[in-house]
Amino acid sequence: MPKGIEKLTELRVLKGFVIGSSTKTPCKISDLENLKKLEQLNIYIESEDAFQYDEFESLKELSALKHLKISWGVSTANYDVKISLPSNLEKLHLERFPRQNIPRWLKPDMLPLSLKELNISGGKLNNMDHGEIYSKLLWFKILRLKYLKHLNVDPTNLRKLFPSLWYIEIKHVLNYPHFEWRIGED
Repeated sequence: MPKGIEKLTELRVLKGFVIGSSTKTPCKISDLENLKKLEQLNIYIESEDAFQYDEFESLKELSALKHLKISWGVSTANYDVKISLPSNLEKLHLERFPRQNIPRWLKPDMLPLSLKELNISGGKLNNMDHGEIYSKLLWFKILRLKYLKHLNVDPTNLRKLFPSLWYIEIKHVLNYPHFEWRIGED
């Protein structure tokens, strides 16, 4: 990403923000803080060496951001990335997620109240249990889990973990080749 992207203050969609080596990627996520009108952002993590532990903290400053996609091209299982999600985020898509368990920043009490949809596709996730049941989370509506060959899920348990769900789509996980559920289909 070229240095100076932060000057495009009217930018609403940015796809292809690559975090590579520090020499290939002079622009950091913190440089995007001035893009107050940015509504959609796709980040591709090519190298974990190119960012700091708290680099994703500045995402919370993107107050207009509605859709965020983070794709991992490297395994960062030993590197706990701390991500602060923007307060108005509605859709979060995690691709090739490198962790086996849900990190702290993805637990219900850390998710923005505006979040309606969570998609996780590919990666090493093997457990959706976040250890908490939040019956007051009436805002989280859609959950899609795809191509997670290590994930063993129980749709009934998912509905307990996320009681506000209206729709669940599970495709190509360890114990389900395909499963769909909509509210009212019990």
